[in-house]
This record gives sequence, structure tokens and C-alpha cells, in this order.
Amino acid sequence: MRLAILLATALLMVATLARADTTSLAPVDCWFAIPQAHGARCYHFTVPASRDGERDGSFTLPVAVLSRAGGSAHADPVVYLTGGPGSSVGLTIDEMPGWWSYFDKVPWLAGRDLVLMDQRGSGLSRPSLDCPEVERAGLRLLKLSGDRAARRGVYVAAADACRERLVASGLDLDDFGTEATAEDFLALVGALGIESWSIYSVSYGTRVALALMRHGPPGLRAAVLDSVYPPDERAYENRRASFDAALDALSRACALRESCRADFPDLRVAIDEAVARYARSPKAVSIVYDGETANVAFTGAALLEHLFYLVIEADAVTEIAVVLHRLKAGEQEAMKEMLTTLASYYGDANHFGEGKYFAVDCQEEVPFADAARLEADIAAHPLLDNYGIVAEDWFACAGWVRPEADATIKAAVTSGIPAVVLQGTFDAITPVEIGRRTASRLARGFYLEFAEVGHKVVDQSVCGQRMAAAFFDRPDVKPSDPCLAAPPERPTW
Repeated sequence: MRLAILLATALLMVATLARADTTSLAPVDCWFAIPQAHGARCYHFTVPASRDGERDGSFTLPVAVLSRAGGSAHADPVVYLTGGPGSSVGLTIDEMPGWWSYFDKVPWLAGRDLVLMDQRGSGLSRPSLDCPEVERAGLRLLKLSGDRAARRGVYVAAADACRERLVASGLDLDDFGTEATAEDFLALVGALGIESWSIYSVSYGTRVALALMRHGPPGLRAAVLDSVYPPDERAYENRRASFDAALDALSRACALRESCRADFPDLRVAIDEAVARYARSPKAVSIVYDGETANVAFTGAALLEHLFYLVIEADAVTEIAVVLHRLKAGEQEAMKEMLTTLASYYGDANHFGEGKYFAVDCQEEVPFADAARLEADIAAHPLLDNYGIVAEDWFACAGWVRPEADATIKAAVTSGIPAVVLQGTFDAITPVEIGRRTASRLARGFYLEFAEVGHKVVDQSVCGQRMAAAFFDRPDVKPSDPCLAAPPERPTW
């Protein structure tokens, strides 16, 4: 019965694609350099803006299939689903060298082709949902880190200006959701003539992967869900609790390292004291940004935001201990470095489509969030209330939410497709509880946890890369290796 339902769903999906068949895959010359002993096929993939036939128009998505000279040993290429929503998959000329290095080094790509496509609204896709309005406000937002009300006003105004421009250009923001993105990848696999394929997905990309798995598409052999962000998650209700749990895990890890424990008997207390100190008494710092000198206050909020990125992206125990030591010594240079890094996050022209982020997350999260639980999360974590611009997304989303949000998109995914969930104990965005819960609902799902690793395990753990490779080789067997119990080995690129 279940198989019949899955088959019927897949056939309905294919029929929907056929009714609005403006899909075409056009080979093009690759726009990036291809190293020796490697190969690449490049395409422009045209897809209908709306597959329900309600709206005309189409989107063009860039595609690159990376390979090695002499062909691949495995028949199942890996389709990579990136995060965000809004992140570029990395197909720009300046990003592609990183992919070639990655392609050669990570074990889960050994013997397999890699399929890359920017999601609709992101990266090099056309149209783009980039928001230069938000980027231009970046330095001003950073300067206002200690004045939350003023910062919120600037951020909301910039997001609203972007939305108004996109809508005035004729775009319907309903066309950029997770289901539409999943259908694009399903159509791409068909257009490329791929019979057997696997998925590596990270962060929001795991939500796209789960949408595909829900439909049980033909040929999908296995899926890696790295730092899983499932559709049933109510992210706004526990953002501060997730960060709080990651900081507690960080403190416990410090207590297990003699050198860290000697300097910080309770690392969490040291972090809280430092944040509170600069919240009470911000320090004036001059930074050079975009060729000009700018005066920016180093606040508790700025410090907390910097620590947030270290927890999810770096060797946090080591890096945060260094930061605290430098601040204790009163180093202005340390404050300058942190603020300069944050300024680049806020204001640089980037490969992130803020409009895609708002169009997806605002519509698929905000209408389903319990405002009382959000307020309880804030009340329970007062020190973490102002932990960066992401804390203002709830307010920026107000203008992006459309009427009649579809509650079916929040249903938990069950699937019989082999999958492994990789989750880091320092993940302040998608905590371990989410990974465990998601894996438990997958009939052939496995769960692996990586100590002292943050968000996006594949970039922070050699062990994680090995486990993904082992899973792709034998997707019906839970990967196991002594490295799971060892201190994390960080990849070098």
C-alpha cells in the first residue's frame, strides 16, 4: 500500500511537470577553467516559474557536472544540495577552484561525478533574489549592534525595499519555495538521463533532500543529510535555546582539555561575563572597511555574534579561548579583527540571495511558529536575545509572509530511501535533537554524532567525510569507524 502511494505521488509529480513542460537543458561552454585530468559538462537549465500553470515565465539555472578524466567507477553521481536558503552552490569563476580542490580530496566523491546546480533565486540563477539593499545597510547595521531597536528598523526597511523591488519586477515570491526547488532537481536528473543517483545535502539543502525523499523519486539510491533542517522544525521557537545548548557543550568540552580547563575552569561563565562586560561598556574601535575608516562600537552583541560563528564553523574550543585571552588583555586589535570580519559578513557583495532566504524561510517558518514559545525562548535566555542580525529575522519576515500558508509543507518526512544523518554537538543552528528525531522517522535511516563539530560536518570533520564515503559504498549498513570516538581531525584544503 505504501509503495503504491509513493508511486502514485511520483507519477503525479511527473504528470505535473509534463503539463507545464517548458523545461529544457541546453549545453553551453563552461564559464570556468577546468584543470588537467578533470572534466566538466555545463548547461543552462530552463524551468517553468510555476508548474501549476497559474503563471507564465521561466527561470534559468546554471548546471555543472564535474568528472575525472577516464570516467567514474560508480554509476551513481552525487547531486549536491547546498544550504541557506539563498546560498550559492559555488559555480562562480572565483568559487570554482575551491570545488576542484574539494572534488579531489573528499573521499565520498572518489569515483563519482558531482552534479552542481544553483537553486532558483540563488547564485548565478536568473532571475536572482539578491538584496543589495540589505548589503548596503551592512556597516550601519553593525554600528547599531548595541541599539537593537534602531538596528531592527534599518534591517526591516532594507528587507522591505528589496521585496518591493522584486515584486515590482514581476516576480511572484511563491515560486521560490522548497517544493519547487525539489522539483527542479528531480527534473534535472531526468533531463541528464541519470538512472541512479545519490544526494549529499547540507543545512537547508537537507530540507530539499527530504522533500525529494518524500516523493520517492525513481533512481534515488542514498542520501546524506548533513546538519539536518527538516520541514517539521519550528526554528524560530528555539533559536536561543539551540545557541545556549551549543555553548554548554563547548564548556563541557573545554573542561575535558587540561590546557583549556586550567585557563577557564568554567568556560561558559567566562563567555557570559565577557559578553555582559561589553554590553555594559562598549569600546570604540576604528576599522578600515571598503577602503574607508569607520568608527564602530565593540559591544556585547558584536562579541556574541562573533562567538556564534566560531561555534558553528571553527575549532571552537581553541578559537574562543584565544578570543577571551586577547580580550582579557584589552587588545584593541582583537576587537578590530572581529568587527572587520563581521563587517564583511554584513556588507560585502556576496553569493547569498537574501531574497531567496526571506521568500523561503519567512513563508515556511513564521506562519507556523508559536509566538508564545518564541517569547518564552527569549525570556529564558536574556543574554542571548541580541546575538546578531539573525535575531531580527522574525521582524523582517513580516512583509514577506503571504496569505494562506500551506500547512502540508510542515509535515514530518518518512521515507524508505537509505539515509544517514550527520550532526555536530556544537551545532547552534540545527542541534543534535533535531538530527536524532529526523533519523528515527526514516525506515532505513542512520544517525551519527560528531563531538566538537559545529554546523556542516563535512567541512569540519575528516571522520564525517569518511563516514559519508562508507555510507555511499554500502547504504544499507550503518557506517562505523574508531574516528567517531576520537578527537576531531579538521580537514585541510
